Amino acid sequence: ERMRKLFKELFGSPSDFFFLGLFNIVFGLFMLMQNHLLSVSFEGLFALLGWLITLRGLLMAWFTDELIEFGRKKLKQDAFMAFAGSVHLILGGALLYFVWTML
Repeated sequence: ERMRKLFKELFGSPSDFFFLGLFNIVFGLFMLMQNHLLSVSFEGLFALLGWLITLRGLLMAWFTDELIEFGRKKLKQDAFMAFAGSVHLILGGALLYFVWTML
């Protein structure tokens, strides 16, 4: 319920959503500057993640209104919120595992 309220507030302000997209672009490009080679290794995973974050930022900046409308529709669906939360939890756990094994 707390996340639903947070996303409702984010979708209520298109300018915040746009600037979050710009932040994603900058963050993704910084990741690509550090790990720019796609390979089948840990560094390649970070390069792929950098590309995905940059792409997400571009989509958020270019299609702000469309994504806000899509997000408002999906906020009403409990199954989607549970699925999205599970996917993010699994991806975060996998990245944490990879970082931990590399140390």
